[in-house]
Amino acid sequence: MDVSSITRQGWQHGGAAATLEISADQDFVTSDGEVVKAGYYKSIACTVSGEDLTIPQFPLSPTTNAPSNTNATWTARFVDQQGTPREYWLSSFKLSHAQSSPTNWPAIFLYNNPPPYPGPPPAINYIQAQLLIAEALANLQIAAADQATMAAGSATVSDTSIEANDIVAVFSQSDGVSGSLRVITDPGVGFTITSSNDLDAGTVGWIKLKAGTSFPPPPSGSATMVNGTANVANTELTGAELINAFSVDAGVMGPLQVIISPGVGFTIQSANGGDNGNVGWFRL
Repeated sequence: MDVSSITRQGWQHGGAAATLEISADQDFVTSDGEVVKAGYYKSIACTVSGEDLTIPQFPLSPTTNAPSNTNATWTARFVDQQGTPREYWLSSFKLSHAQSSPTNWPAIFLYNNPPPYPGPPPAINYIQAQLLIAEALANLQIAAADQATMAAGSATVSDTSIEANDIVAVFSQSDGVSGSLRVITDPGVGFTITSSNDLDAGTVGWIKLKAGTSFPPPPSGSATMVNGTANVANTELTGAELINAFSVDAGVMGPLQVIISPGVGFTIQSANGGDNGNVGWFRL
């Protein structure tokens, strides 16, 4: 493989010529079968004009496909016209066989010094989660919302208008429903709400959503759960409202349910009594 010519600025050692000495950091055998011993390998004659030093194009074997040692590296160091070793051009670098020939020094530098991994995106806080949910809901149209009574872990809702692409969100609204809930739709007939706990018997709320006209974001907020419980005061509640709660904190892992106390407020409870953290809620 050839490495193309480059002019380096800032040479401070005078003279009209210099040398780039290439040495191997380890013993290895190139893909062409050349045996390379650790230490001095070759010298590249460079030209100097003032503070500009030009390295000519020259051949150099890749190291990443060396059959005997794919971790082999080269080191390049400048030597001035008087034979005095000067600064290193690039230390312990790999020459990738995947680069096209002639490759160039910027590509070699980048291959050996890749940009740092930026890391995962930061976790959102509960306020950001609340805003994201409100924004998502603003792009949906509520087609219907009501409650259903679950018996033996199941509740069936008749709805001849339901379509295959409709979205039905469900949530617990009584102490008797503690399992994880899911919905199975039957287009033109209705839908069935089932719980992971076959013994669940109580009230569940449901909301049917359709993609379509936007609507104002619903009343929403957040609360801090301590030992699996969070209380929210609201004297305007009548008991007919639908309130959904959701975890926005790694400290809240259990399924959540909402218990409404008309004229007082509502309680968000987790099936895990040890949950401590933030929860969000919205009311319809």
